[in-house]
Amino acid sequence: MLQKYTQTTYESCLACCLLQAVARVKPLKISKKLELACLLHSLKFSKHDFVIGHVDFIVKKFNVRVTRIVGSKRLFDHLKRKRSRNLSTKRKRIDLSLINKFLDKQPIVEMDVYHLYRTYHYPHFITILGKTGNKYKIFDTWDGKEKFVRSKTLANSISSLKNRLKLSPQMIIVE
Repeated sequence: MLQKYTQTTYESCLACCLLQAVARVKPLKISKKLELACLLHSLKFSKHDFVIGHVDFIVKKFNVRVTRIVGSKRLFDHLKRKRSRNLSTKRKRIDLSLINKFLDKQPIVEMDVYHLYRTYHYPHFITILGKTGNKYKIFDTWDGKEKFVRSKTLANSISSLKNRLKLSPQMIIVE
């Protein structure tokens, strides 16, 4: 069950997605204090990788297991050297078929937000809640709402993240 919560800063979509994922498996009340603590920990943890500090905060504070799947060999090779307890990093192509395999775990997926709001290209994390027909039900921390996104839109947003923004697509699973 998702908690009604909207990210409070421009850069805290991942922190909010991770906290929502933790709340699925452990009792947790999401708050601005926790959101900002996760973000600040990440900023101090590594200047080379935005995600690893967020994940480090979550696994240490809540003792959960995290699987991080990255699409880029270069990023994967870099991350192999950075180990964190309860974190498994894998390299796989991030696409709809992979997302479909993990639907029951409500994966967190990085996308190009342009395909949601049509304003600007920027990386953004969302939670995939399920799939009905050719639409995915997502939770977007930007406005704190559940919404439906067409399969083609989600696929294009992941492709745009890689090809336009030159970022490795990523998917995160919290258990």
